[in-house]
Amino acid sequence: MKTKKLVGLTQDEYMKLFGEVREAMEEGCKWYQRAGYVANEDVN
Repeated sequence: MKTKKLVGLTQDEYMKLFGEVREAMEEGCKWYQRAGYVANEDVN
């Protein structure tokens, strides 16, 4: 697999950034699920 320049980033930098974004998204999902759970509890 060739290393491509993506928006001026090396593949390593891109993978690091992608990992951080994915972590943030997972955190967001957890928060969203918690919020949804609380909203469901309120409805019931």
